[in-house]
Amino acid sequence: MKEVIVFDVDGTLVNGQSQRLFIDYLLKNNIISFAFYLKLYGWFILYALGLTGSPKKIMEIAYSFLSNKKYSWVENIVDDFFNNVLKKEFFESALDILNDHIINKREVILVSNIPDILLKRIAKHLNIQKYFGTTLETQGDKFTGRIIGNIMYGDNKSYVIKKNILKKATCPINLWVYADHISDLPLFEIATNKFVVNPKNKLLSIAKEKDWGVLYFS
Repeated sequence: MKEVIVFDVDGTLVNGQSQRLFIDYLLKNNIISFAFYLKLYGWFILYALGLTGSPKKIMEIAYSFLSNKKYSWVENIVDDFFNNVLKKEFFESALDILNDHIINKREVILVSNIPDILLKRIAKHLNIQKYFGTTLETQGDKFTGRIIGNIMYGDNKSYVIKKNILKKATCPINLWVYADHISDLPLFEIATNKFVVNPKNKLLSIAKEKDWGVLYFS
């Protein structure tokens, strides 16, 4: 039986929201305006309080600033952000678990709503070859400021794993899932081994009722 390990990123591997940290970085480096920052930050507050649903609309607004920006320019920004900010925010306990799976020759996959250019940098740092994130559109060597298709959120996470991993498998798969948010329930539903990370009340209640693993990282 093949062992496949799926990790969410924000709140699971990373302490907090990487996209919130990213907009903080963009403001600090004068890449976005303060007015634009406030508009985005307000949504993060609502999301943290559980008062908003799918983040697609705010993501479309957020990444509109990339319109007509060269891929290489954005890549350099992402690299600097990762090295100077995000790299310090990983949960050590989560990395220990992830690395143990890698050592034991299990296939590890990242599935996150994070834009693909940032998720690619995270995957590179963690030595993970396969990842599924939200795809930002490019034309030639520039970004358009638009998102291609659906964001990697809710049902779309389970869909991409079923389509690209489970349906293509040539042998039975033991699927492990580590995630932190109530929107990840569809992903948990297709998993064999389920671990909720630092869960809020509703997800914690479901995990206890269904006897899922509960992990607390700090």
